[in-house]
Amino acid sequence: MFKVVILAILISGCGIAERLAEDCGGELEQGCIALFGSDHTQTEDLARYVDMELRKLQKILNGMYAEINSNYSDQQRLELDVANLNSIIYQLQTEERIIERIDPCGDGPSFDEVILRSSSGALIAYFEQGGKRFLTQLPAGSYQTTDNQSCNFTINSSGKLCDVLGCR
Repeated sequence: MFKVVILAILISGCGIAERLAEDCGGELEQGCIALFGSDHTQTEDLARYVDMELRKLQKILNGMYAEINSNYSDQQRLELDVANLNSIIYQLQTEERIIERIDPCGDGPSFDEVILRSSSGALIAYFEQGGKRFLTQLPAGSYQTTDNQSCNFTINSSGKLCDVLGCR
């Protein structure tokens, strides 16, 4: 019977193979699969191909999600950094801080009295001796340091300190 099916295919030409494949079954099923192929095998091949492509797409998507999450984390860190910088700028604009250190008559031996200029323009004398520290705000006037140099200096009405080294 199997020989008859082969002979019928060869004799009948196009179109008969599809009709015969539809009628395959029983003891001829293996022969029909060998001759005409199997929809089941083609479906499995297609399913494997689709599954493989889906896995590739999933890897691409996972990579994109990771990159998006990384960028989002970077953005959050940047926003936090900007907030911290804004806070620091605000503090610098509103708080009193030391902006200059002036050493009247230059560096001297032992402990040296220095003048600190604040962000508001105030001049503050700083002296340290024997573990004790002294701070005094200085208005315009004439002064002499209390360190070993006994340096004479003046502070004019515009807040400039003048000594043997000049005004600043």
